Amino acid sequence: MTNHLTREQMRRTAAEGWIYGHPMLENYRTMYAQAIDTTDPALAENVIH
Repeated sequence: MTNHLTREQMRRTAAEGWIYGHPMLENYRTMYAQAIDTTDPALAENVIH
């Protein structure tokens, strides 16, 4: 049995995936810069308090 999605169903699924996944990717990017990437000026140990 083959399921065929309409263009609108594919578009809606992609939008839902983006809405769900984008915040996680942005959080990872920020955490990586602040905690792991020693060449990034946002690294937390480089901040003077």
